[in-house]
Amino acid sequence: MTYKKRAALINENFNNLTKDNLDILNDFYDEKVNFVDPVRSVKGLKQLKKYYSHAYANVISISFNFHEINHQDDLYFAKWTMNLQAKGLNLNKPFPVEGLSVIQFTDANKVIYHRDYLDLGSMVYENIPVLGSLIKLIKKKLG
Repeated sequence: MTYKKRAALINENFNNLTKDNLDILNDFYDEKVNFVDPVRSVKGLKQLKKYYSHAYANVISISFNFHEINHQDDLYFAKWTMNLQAKGLNLNKPFPVEGLSVIQFTDANKVIYHRDYLDLGSMVYENIPVLGSLIKLIKKKLG
């Protein structure tokens, strides 16, 4: 599969996934996928679907803007901005989160490894009422 087709698969998977259509993961991930993000590490498609189900439970809306997708052989590097609106975060208003995904494809064009890098503090802690204000104040004083 060409670079352009794999880049399109990455974009489509991220932007089409919701809590109601987790079965699209079957076509994107290998059964033995290893997934890592700042919250947790999971092995296997079954566990990954449980993780996504939990992670997307409070999502009102989510979309990804990919700034760059580069690759070296079967290893892809996708720089993105996630626009997230979730219950309990940022007074339920949308907010951006910057991140990078490292994604490795198998010869069968399924993802066997996926690691997300993002600032969990800016995503979660800074968007919780009261706690967010305190963290932003601390960052301001340190900066």
